[in-house]
Amino acid sequence: MDIEDIAVGPAAGLPGSYVYLADIGDSPETRTYVEIYRLPEPTSNRPGRASS
Repeated sequence: MDIEDIAVGPAAGLPGSYVYLADIGDSPETRTYVEIYRLPEPTSNRPGRASS
């Protein structure tokens, strides 16, 4: 896995916010697919920090 992009956003039909990791690179132009991983956005329980 070689993550080329990262984003945070919603998921259709699911509550909450998610982190998306994209393995989309193809320098030698031989890939026939890309991979996108979706993980729940972490929350913080530390005082003074906003949580999602």
